[in-house]
Amino acid sequence: MIRILIVDDTFIFREGLATALASWETVAGVTTASGSTAARRAAEELEPDVVLVNMASANALDAVRQVLRVCPGTRVVALGVGEDDDEVVACAEAGVAACLWRDGSLEDLSGVVQAALRGEMPCSPRVAAALQRKVARAAAERAAREDAAVPRNPAARLTPREAEILALLQEGCSNKEIARRLEITPLTVKNHVHNILEKMNVNRRGQAAAAIRALHVRQPAERSR
Repeated sequence: MIRILIVDDTFIFREGLATALASWETVAGVTTASGSTAARRAAEELEPDVVLVNMASANALDAVRQVLRVCPGTRVVALGVGEDDDEVVACAEAGVAACLWRDGSLEDLSGVVQAALRGEMPCSPRVAAALQRKVARAAAERAAREDAAVPRNPAARLTPREAEILALLQEGCSNKEIARRLEITPLTVKNHVHNILEKMNVNRRGQAAAAIRALHVRQPAERSR
C-alpha cells in the first residue's frame, strides 16, 4: 500500500485527482498541497511514498526540490510534462523520478507510479535522446574545464632555476657538472632535480628530458595544422 501526496495550485484539479486515486486498491491514503511550502510541510509530516507534482503549477520545480530535501527517498512524478528537451532535462535535474506526459491518462499514471516505485523512468526514445545529449554535453564541458586547468606544457610549472637545470639535464649533465656550471652545491641540484621529476610526473631524469623533447617536436606540428 502506498501513500500519495498531490501538489498543485489549482484546487479542483488536485482534489479531483485525489478522489480518483483514493479508489485505487494499492493506495493507503492521498494528501494534497497547494504549493512548494505546503508540499514540504506535508512531505515532512507524512513521508509519502510518491509525490505527484503538476508542472503547470507555479514554482513546480521548487516544490520537487523542497520535497526531496526533506524526503530524499520519496519518488516524485511530474505531471503534464511536454516532450521539450529543456523541460524534461529540468525535471531530471530537479530529481524527478518519472514523468507523465500531457496526454497521459489515469491508467498511464498508474503505470508510471509503479515504474517510479521500481526505480524506473519510462520515457519515449526522443526524451531518452534528450537526456543522453544533456549527459554528453555535461561530460564534454567537464572535460574541457579539466583540460584547461592542466598546463599543456609541464615545464610551465617549473621555477626559473629548475628550468635551467632541466636544460642541462637535456644536455646529459650530471649533478656535479650542473653544480659546477651553476655554482651551487650538488645537494641543491639533487633537490631541484627531485622537484622537477615530481612536477613533470616522471620517475627518472632521462624521462623529464625526453618529455620536453617530445613537447618541442609536437608544438611545431600543432602550429602547422
